[in-house]
Amino acid sequence: MIMKFNNLKLNKLSSQWLCTIKNRVKITTYQKYEFIVLHHINIHLGEYKTNDITPVKIAEYSNKLLENLSPKTVNTILTVLHMIFNYANENYNLNLPKIKYVKETKKEMKVLSVTEQKALMTYLLNDIDIYKLAIFTLLFSGLRIGELCALEWNDIRNSTITVNKTIQRIKCDNKNHKTVLAVLPPKSDSSNRVVPIPDFLYKMLDKYRDGKYFLTGKNSSCIDPRYMQLKFKKYLEYCNIKNAGLHCLRHTFATRCIEAGWDIKSLSEVLGHSDVKITLNKYVHSSFEQKIECMNKLEMLLNIKAEV
Repeated sequence: MIMKFNNLKLNKLSSQWLCTIKNRVKITTYQKYEFIVLHHINIHLGEYKTNDITPVKIAEYSNKLLENLSPKTVNTILTVLHMIFNYANENYNLNLPKIKYVKETKKEMKVLSVTEQKALMTYLLNDIDIYKLAIFTLLFSGLRIGELCALEWNDIRNSTITVNKTIQRIKCDNKNHKTVLAVLPPKSDSSNRVVPIPDFLYKMLDKYRDGKYFLTGKNSSCIDPRYMQLKFKKYLEYCNIKNAGLHCLRHTFATRCIEAGWDIKSLSEVLGHSDVKITLNKYVHSSFEQKIECMNKLEMLLNIKAEV
């Protein structure tokens, strides 16, 4: 019986695995895994029988992927392969090779400097409209772009924003690869949250209150996050700010909060993270000027006077 299972092809195992997880993960997660299986794993390894998959074969596969993909993307593919191998072990008692991940170089996410942020804010407040106000809101709330685009006016009450949904593109037709915008639950359970916002921002938002959805003022349709990306790109061009995407506003918000003295736990909850380590490792960036200020505080704390 074991020999029979050893003759299973990886593409059959991967298809079985996809079927078992389909109703256990979010639709966006499933579609991501399905794409990886169909366009990466099955193309290169699908015809191999399980007893032909060796550590050398996995290493060769990783190196092949690295020719065209980033280490982060390759590790995502390898993670899916690892889950398929686990499925094979649990259901067929097959011991497939241990996955060895490739080394990633930590990439610093763009954070707007105080000067850049002030320039952007000045531009947004000049002849402001609902789209500029939306970008301004990201700067003072740390929301993800999908969360912003899914906001309804009922979610914005009493100087708070209730986050309980997001908007994403999902496939609706496998043959033609068509996609549709869908309002879905947030990224994780911890992403369900109530975000306090400054009173001045709430007063600005309240002036635009109309219809159901925040960004459209309509009762039946949300705005595409890609449209906001294009808007933001134009705003950055006017402000002469380079190498920044919309997500950098979330990083910028987190960094400004730390500089203002926020505690990590509060910031983590406002951002909707499940662990404060995520906040520290990915979203908190200190400037060199801040490091100098911290050093000078040691001098003040210990009452040290430099000899001249």
